[in-house]
Amino acid sequence: MKYGIIADIHSNLEALNAVKKVLSKENIDELICSGDIVGYNADPVACVDFIKENKVISIKGNHDRLASGGDSGFNFNEVAHHAALWSRERLDSTRKSFLESLPDERLIHKDILIVHGSPRDRDEYIFSLTEAQENIKYIEANYPEVSIIFFSHTHIPAFFTKEKAETSFEKTRTIKLDKKETFLINPGSIGQPRDGCPYASFAIFDSEKMELKIMRVKYDIEVAQRKIIQAGLNQKLAMRLAFGI
Repeated sequence: MKYGIIADIHSNLEALNAVKKVLSKENIDELICSGDIVGYNADPVACVDFIKENKVISIKGNHDRLASGGDSGFNFNEVAHHAALWSRERLDSTRKSFLESLPDERLIHKDILIVHGSPRDRDEYIFSLTEAQENIKYIEANYPEVSIIFFSHTHIPAFFTKEKAETSFEKTRTIKLDKKETFLINPGSIGQPRDGCPYASFAIFDSEKMELKIMRVKYDIEVAQRKIIQAGLNQKLAMRLAFGI
């Protein structure tokens, strides 16, 4: 199977369209989204519709919970909270119900687990090798058949095993995987990268070849910025897109 893995779209339609164009040429069997379809940017309706209409295998993230009314957002900063509530105001009841109906995690073909934060906590951020190792131990104890875990939430593309951490993916890279290991993989963010590279980040995983490709693609940042400003959202959200922060 060949999977397209997307995450943290955050209502950025320009970035999503650029990624969609690349994926259309990759003969993807299944498209997976590990959460945060909305928030921060200016096109929540179009991004939710893309997930829904294309039957993307998706889970919800913390911004999706807040925008659908399923979370208070007490741990959000002011800018993020305002943007999520702005999204909520623009989503009709059908779209909010769709977001709310998405699970917090999803098991695919018994050996692939999709989470937003981490396997042990939907809101945990996995930045370090130590955090990854603790979660791999959790997987081994609770999901013995799972060997591939896709997560997101940090907006930083990353690749972890028990012994190894890689977080440098400013350019497209391909990694061969060992079937004997357990992997924690973050495809990075489509709509708001935070690794210092402004290009949209996503992944392709070929389960037959055991090959992972983390990809970067340019998109029209200026249009996305202009939409944020015209929507009355915080200008910092527009500015950060140009710097990948």
